[in-house]
Amino acid sequence: MILKDVAGILHKRRPNFGLNSNHKVLYITYPLLLEPLTLSVTNNIPATREVISDTFIQSLKEYGFDIENLKEWTLFIDARADWWLPHVGIADILETLSSIFEQKNIHILSNSVFDNTGVNYTIEFHSAASANLFGYYDTLVQSNVDFKSIILDKHFIALARRPTKNRVLLVKRLLDLFSKDLRASCGSGSPKDSIINKNVEHMGSFPYMVDRAMYWQYLNNIKNGIDITDEDAKILRSYEVKSTVSFRELFAPYDYPLNIEDDGIVDNAQQHSALDQKFFSAMVNIICETTENDHHPVNLSEKTFKAFAWHQIPIWHASVGHAKVTRELGFDLFDDIINHDYDNIETYNERTDKLIESLINFRNEYPDVNKLRTMIWDRLENNNKLLAKLVEEERVLEVENLFKTGKRLST
Repeated sequence: MILKDVAGILHKRRPNFGLNSNHKVLYITYPLLLEPLTLSVTNNIPATREVISDTFIQSLKEYGFDIENLKEWTLFIDARADWWLPHVGIADILETLSSIFEQKNIHILSNSVFDNTGVNYTIEFHSAASANLFGYYDTLVQSNVDFKSIILDKHFIALARRPTKNRVLLVKRLLDLFSKDLRASCGSGSPKDSIINKNVEHMGSFPYMVDRAMYWQYLNNIKNGIDITDEDAKILRSYEVKSTVSFRELFAPYDYPLNIEDDGIVDNAQQHSALDQKFFSAMVNIICETTENDHHPVNLSEKTFKAFAWHQIPIWHASVGHAKVTRELGFDLFDDIINHDYDNIETYNERTDKLIESLINFRNEYPDVNKLRTMIWDRLENNNKLLAKLVEEERVLEVENLFKTGKRLST
């Protein structure tokens, strides 16, 4: 049994938790598993590993299950909303669950693609889970944009609204090389993000998802030097936010933040709708993916799929193998036009250098991007058609549509 078999058959017992006794299936989202205790109508409390396990077991008992007789049941843990490695973050919790369910019957749904060799649980990859994240594609279709009539005025577009050190330095490098051929944003996300990120280094990775959740719970204590009494959380002081050179200084001599929209800082809704034709009038989308470092898994966010929706050639500032996973979905990456060899390079600096080399060669070989787009228009359209197909396939698998009360229909 896979996720498609579950769609539409689950009886909802609480938001993001369901079951079907006839098919012997239990379903819970990864965030609900990690944060089972309600703080308010909209917020849950990050919990310790013991609380997570005990709360889940207690829930099963309250629904009338005999904990000793669930070996034949399948448990789906839906981690499609999170790009970290889910089986790593809850390793000890999975040990507890393995005493209740057969390991092979514990299905972890992941939108991150990683090497699952040696993992005894069933990992189901959903690399297209973000194909219509925040409904951006539906909004675009409803807007009925005539992409073919848009005159291209740039070779490249690069969107780095959420800044990291790597992104800031990349966009600066792109501006140095392609100032007249580039449209870019950098650090122009929400005011909250801008304030936090202007003067501190981007956060590093965390060894466990639950540690990451606990970190944010105690962030004010850590920043203000207030004592943390929770023994399990004291180690988190090693993740202290340290002041570094600001993004504004790193980006000099260019103005920071760098905006595309005339009204400056954009809110979350504007960021994900992006209907200004300035976004559509470049030929190559230099995609600053969420996962960009060497240790990150491959995760295709909505930023990857927007390139196909906007009828553009994609190239990625991302972790190793990102282009490969996208190609495996069936998308044309225009390998005859732009070189994606950077995708195989395991070290960030060398990978980025190779990416820049591909961009330089593209600009030199194709000075007239409008002529190029005319030549490849059918291929661009085919990518958009494939995206539309994936959007409809993923719509059926949206969390709400897994339950009997869900629509399960295309909109």
